[in-house]
Amino acid sequence: MPLEKITVWGYRCQRCDHTWVPRDTSDTALEPAVCPKCKSPYWNRPRKTAKTGRKGSRVVTGPKRTGH
Repeated sequence: MPLEKITVWGYRCQRCDHTWVPRDTSDTALEPAVCPKCKSPYWNRPRKTAKTGRKGSRVVTGPKRTGH
């Protein structure tokens, strides 16, 4: 019995990078509601990157001193 490479369609979560093959491939129009690993409903949308150095950002300092 020779070893053969088989290619199948599957899904990849863009949040946790998990890949899976759906159990029922007969109806490919229905996408999964959530990622089976991280349970994110946004598994098929890329994560928005946080902007750094924004104008008006708040600087966190140490605790305020009181005159007591």
